[in-house]
Amino acid sequence: DFGNSDRWVKPCIDSILMSISSTFIALIIAVPLSLIAARNIFNIFFISKSIRLFLNLFRAIPDIVLGIIIVAAVGFGSISGTLAIAIHSIGMLGKFISESIERTNQQVTNVVESTGASKFQIIFYGIFPQIYQELIDLVMYRWEYNFRQSTIMGIVGAGGIGLELILSLRLMQYQEVFAILIIIVLLVTVVDILSYIIRN
Repeated sequence: DFGNSDRWVKPCIDSILMSISSTFIALIIAVPLSLIAARNIFNIFFISKSIRLFLNLFRAIPDIVLGIIIVAAVGFGSISGTLAIAIHSIGMLGKFISESIERTNQQVTNVVESTGASKFQIIFYGIFPQIYQELIDLVMYRWEYNFRQSTIMGIVGAGGIGLELILSLRLMQYQEVFAILIIIVLLVTVVDILSYIIRN
């Protein structure tokens, strides 16, 4: 039953924006943290280990639990969902990016370093060109995942199309539930296609 589909347009847009903004927030925080966590860049053991522990903590708490905590702290709405997804994404992206940095070819980095380059230039010209493609893949994959999570966040009152889904379930409007699920599948497919285009 697509009778109330006009009511679902804004929640769909909210879910898409939630996934984009949470991925962007996670990326701008995860990149500097991953540089500190990478052993071949930042070799001060205590600080590097602390950042890794910090990233582990973010990854360990499930998105849905973070959603419940943040909704209780901030209130209902898309901001809560965005923060919950972003926090979990920081942990995941931070781990994968730091591991990518550690897998880079040290000889390339040494060549850049031998020119008298600063630490920033070594990272920018020696490290990033080696992980660029993998970084794009990770971010795009995380965006797809975050969109799916943004629909789940509605269950705890964090807005988006997931909230409409749970409301229809509670009212036992199963025809509407199926219609919303079809819309979610279509949106996930669109996000997947966009991700594929951007990666290429």
